[in-house]
Amino acid sequence: MTFAVLLPLVAAASFGSTDDIVLTPYLQNPAPDAITVMWETATPTTGSVTYAPGLGQMYSGSARTIEESRPTTIHQVRLTGLAPGAEYYYSVRCGSYRSEPKRLRTVPGPSVDAARFIIYGDSRSQPDIHGAVASLFDRHGGELIINSGDLVGAGSDEAQWKPQFFDPLADVIDEVPIVTVAGNHEQESPHYYGRVDLPGNERWFSMDYAGVHIIGLNSCLPGDQASDQYRWLVSDLRSEAARRANWIIVAFHHPPFSSHPTRGVFGLRDLWHKTFERHGVDFVFNGHDHYYQRTKWIEGADGDPSTGVVYFVTGGGGAPTYPTEAKAYTACDESVHHYMVVDFKPSSMRFETYDIDGRLIDSGIYHKGTEYESGRFHIGAL
Repeated sequence: MTFAVLLPLVAAASFGSTDDIVLTPYLQNPAPDAITVMWETATPTTGSVTYAPGLGQMYSGSARTIEESRPTTIHQVRLTGLAPGAEYYYSVRCGSYRSEPKRLRTVPGPSVDAARFIIYGDSRSQPDIHGAVASLFDRHGGELIINSGDLVGAGSDEAQWKPQFFDPLADVIDEVPIVTVAGNHEQESPHYYGRVDLPGNERWFSMDYAGVHIIGLNSCLPGDQASDQYRWLVSDLRSEAARRANWIIVAFHHPPFSSHPTRGVFGLRDLWHKTFERHGVDFVFNGHDHYYQRTKWIEGADGDPSTGVVYFVTGGGGAPTYPTEAKAYTACDESVHHYMVVDFKPSSMRFETYDIDGRLIDSGIYHKGTEYESGRFHIGAL
């Protein structure tokens, strides 16, 4: 974590660029009163972030500047003391580089309970396709992006991070924060964890956004009942934040319910599904399989008609697509590069899934407290 101090903004500077900039500014870890700005330089440099509640105030006495306390290459500056659901502008200065003012919005306060998310995953290996998918995000006005893992082909290869993940998203995540969960291709690499800022220990975490409790898990690490991750999951699902949320969603990489013709069953499927169902999880978003899939409403072996979970596989962000084979629990599947737009309101969730050409391939509305439109699948039939 980079330590910083507040300094007054003295005067405006001209915008410029320098070869020392590796990754241009991007947003992480949004909260009602804070957000993180990150960027990367080729050599250790001391940078700063200037921010204000309006573009016209960026060069006035009301602007604030946070300057890093020491030189570094991966820069991480936390902006704090912000107002919930408010619009701000920020600019990064680092050496001879000064970014143009970028807009950001903080997480809404408790009085706002509607949000729009962009959800996709498996953005690795084909930057041109990832870039084409990401270029469509702006048309939807999403407030938060969630990536379901496999950001790059080999997380231990530092050279892949810029071309495969950050460059295709550069014109999006400078103003819309992105939340990621680790896939197997991240290889638990410090190159991944060093370039993200996530709550908690970053390997598993939760955050709240406009009535939605978001849980990120790591399906590449132990998750059985004896694991730290599972104990944390149960504790989080029992938390006040989860209990008061309108919706609970979970994201992790490996899909418990897959339409892949040959992949084996995710080893933690029964335990995690039973836990999700018992604690009121509504939707799970996965990657790993490079296609789109939506399951039926999957209810547990106890047959309780009031509980169930819908699973989405959204692994079409850039990696080569896989074939699909519909299973008994499959409501929809298509082997195509794609992304999802998901709208949450207090009593309804609406989703739309688009392919790389902007074609709508699936959509629907789920209503809280009523039977899901996609039908039911009884897990006891497996």
